[in-house]
Amino acid sequence: MFQNKELIIFDMDGTLIDSAPSLAFAVNSVLEELWREPFELSTIREWIGNGADILIKRALVGDKMYENYKIDDELFQKARQLFLSTYGANLNAKTVLYSGVKSGLEQLSNN
Repeated sequence: MFQNKELIIFDMDGTLIDSAPSLAFAVNSVLEELWREPFELSTIREWIGNGADILIKRALVGDKMYENYKIDDELFQKARQLFLSTYGANLNAKTVLYSGVKSGLEQLSNN
């Protein structure tokens, strides 16, 4: 299938790795620091995909439809700083390879 190819490019996040657990860890760390209730991974996973700012807004209001809420800008900016700092320090804390990725990459490397 990939014979005679010199370069194969993959999108890392969502293709090779699942970073949702690390994102959820960072989101929940921020919420706890702001004295708010954390969310389950499954809930946060549904909020991922539109960038950090929107993820933070969804977490602050507890709803994917964050546009329906007024979010205090000072609170948002504080949460954003905390998130970027926490996530940056824990990028791989809970990130995992999807099943079969390692063996698939090894097989491609051997061809």
